[in-house]
Amino acid sequence: MYPDQSSESASLYKRATRVLPGGNTRHGVHFAPYPIYQATGDGCRIMDVDGVERIDFVNNWSSLIHGHANKAITAAIVAQSGKLMAIGAPTEAELEFAELFAERVPGIDQIRFSNSGTEAVLMAIRAAHAYTGRAKIAKSRVPTMARSIRYRSASRRLRRCGATPRRPRPCRHSMEYRRVYSMTRSCCRSTMSSRPET
Repeated sequence: MYPDQSSESASLYKRATRVLPGGNTRHGVHFAPYPIYQATGDGCRIMDVDGVERIDFVNNWSSLIHGHANKAITAAIVAQSGKLMAIGAPTEAELEFAELFAERVPGIDQIRFSNSGTEAVLMAIRAAHAYTGRAKIAKSRVPTMARSIRYRSASRRLRRCGATPRRPRPCRHSMEYRRVYSMTRSCCRSTMSSRPET
């Protein structure tokens, strides 16, 4: 019965608080007094480390629309891992995936893949600037990832608009391309300079 301080999930959470800030890597999956740690999944069902089976209605926020341990997907991953997993070079699989997208989604002529949403947004900003030539290209009202407002003191701009974590409100703030570009460059420089020597 949850909560149970003698459960395996409670034990794992205590252990996690020693090495992970807040005891986890994503604050969206935490709830008090401790999150329930999962062990296995099959289709729409998951089983936690204490042996309790549940239906997974979250499906990793829709990235697992085919369910857990889908046999066809698992077989494809195993087959590809025997050839090539990750490489800093183009592959035919990447090209086939892009062609599939362009074929299935009306309005897509070309695709640029990225490793994160941040990288995708930065590419979109550069593309918009290159296409329009306009300096002011980004306008924000309310952040899409509103839950992060609580944890960022960078919400000074929001506070100037009278917004608080408990009372978000529309905030008009535009950012010039030059500033976004220089922020990107300085982030890249600091990332490169912080890498250990190999």
